[in-house]
Amino acid sequence: FVACSSLLDGSMSVQSFTSENVHRPALRELLSKTQLEHPPDNTPSFESLYCEVSITLQDGSMISNRCDTFYGHWRKPLKKEDLERKFQANASSVLPAEATEGIIETVYSLEKVEDCSVLSTFLSGQPASALSEKLCLL
Repeated sequence: FVACSSLLDGSMSVQSFTSENVHRPALRELLSKTQLEHPPDNTPSFESLYCEVSITLQDGSMISNRCDTFYGHWRKPLKKEDLERKFQANASSVLPAEATEGIIETVYSLEKVEDCSVLSTFLSGQPASALSEKLCLL
């Protein structure tokens, strides 16, 4: 599912898992052409687990690639910009943009925050204006 959705959309997000996206004809068609294999050497271990995808094109040519350490794994962490973009995309379905930005700024300045209930306020979706006496981010 993830490989097929990524091929169709170019990336994965929370939106990828909505009923509308899961049941769309293009995805169903691609899934019907997909074969999942689990090679014996691909054991469930962070030291040896890998993902390999091979795609056969209409002209018969094949494209293949293998990933031994997934982007976002602790050995290959997300870049700051990618982490923020992922958090914003995931949080945007339940929080307003101002709260999401407030969470990011607060986490990056956590050592300067006198009252950690600031995070609770942002997580509840309240705007920054509700925090005037709680913020000390200088």
